[in-house]
Amino acid sequence: MGKAKFLLFLAAFLFLPGAMAVGLLLPPSNNIYFEPNKEAIVPFGVSNNAATDMNITIGIGGDLAKYARVSDDYFFMRPNEVREFTVKFNFPERIDIPGEHIIRVIASEQPKSGQMFSVMSTISDRIIVHVPYPGIYINWDFIAENANVDETADLRIIVTNLGKDDVKNARATVDIFGPSEEGFGNKVKTISTESSRVLSGTTTTFHAYLNTSELKQGEYKATATLFYDEAKEEIDRFFKIGSLYVKLINYTKKFRKDTIEKININVESRWNNRIDDAYAVISVKDKEDKAKLISELKTPNFNLNAWENKNISTYWDTHGFETGKYDATIIIYYRDAKTAEDVILEIFEEEKKSPFFNMTVLLVIVIAILIIGDIILIAKRRKGREKGKKPKSRK
Repeated sequence: MGKAKFLLFLAAFLFLPGAMAVGLLLPPSNNIYFEPNKEAIVPFGVSNNAATDMNITIGIGGDLAKYARVSDDYFFMRPNEVREFTVKFNFPERIDIPGEHIIRVIASEQPKSGQMFSVMSTISDRIIVHVPYPGIYINWDFIAENANVDETADLRIIVTNLGKDDVKNARATVDIFGPSEEGFGNKVKTISTESSRVLSGTTTTFHAYLNTSELKQGEYKATATLFYDEAKEEIDRFFKIGSLYVKLINYTKKFRKDTIEKININVESRWNNRIDDAYAVISVKDKEDKAKLISELKTPNFNLNAWENKNISTYWDTHGFETGKYDATIIIYYRDAKTAEDVILEIFEEEKKSPFFNMTVLLVIVIAILIIGDIILIAKRRKGREKGKKPKSRK
């Protein structure tokens, strides 16, 4: 098969209708904690995302597949149809290897009767079976989400006991450092959680509530220390405390004379919520009379997600204005607030290049190409003559 035909065949193979048309609907949680002789049922769903009927089979894979079975292993499905099934586990008295074991649930499209060639879709997802470790085995995480000034931030310590033994007493403290402008060595608060047991095979969430009313806007570091029985561990996280403020980060400063120039403005939200219908106005003042405005430019309205950095733009017609520097004010309006910053914009006259100079450069390039071509041609001819010469015979 030629290269062109092979590429055409590959493209047809990849874009056949119905490819990757099987979907799996996942359970809310795909974690199961092993207990001796435990029975567990995990709900799943399968969907036909194609525009034609489909035969779908369901299978199980993984090192613990022998302990699992599906309620239905075959479906005939109409287009866009969704069907439910379950995976049932019957665990033995013991599993010798602790840790995570992966069970794969596999949904596969089956060929139709008489179908000569087609691409079959297969999709899989996993169920994690946690077999407990000997003794106490803690897996934990610390989540510090962004908040606004005057809100209460919920700093969460999520503790999972993957060991066979219960944790009798666990608690956490969170130290807050910052803001970043003052250095993360500056501790501003310490908050503590309540104490709790963490039973084998369970997850407990500890809450440290941070009152932000006395804190400044900015980025902070939070260090969570988890104490459990005789052990302790630490995790650092960074989070932001926002205020309703949109900062002007950057803007276009120079503009060509007698053109319509684009003004780019880069802004950044310091708020932990979405800001809708913001806009900016650029007011350009007369060079002599600063109280007189010679241009007032407005950007389209825009939205900012929490902490988002965004570029917005408008246009300035510089026809008729003199070259030089102009005082201007950029005001960003948002909600019931605004950010104003005085700036300097400059109009300059672009240096015009001589047409004669451009033509000279073009001629030099053409001549150089011709010379290089001649050198290559002469070299090829010389090489040909040398090959045509016959060596002289010796007597």
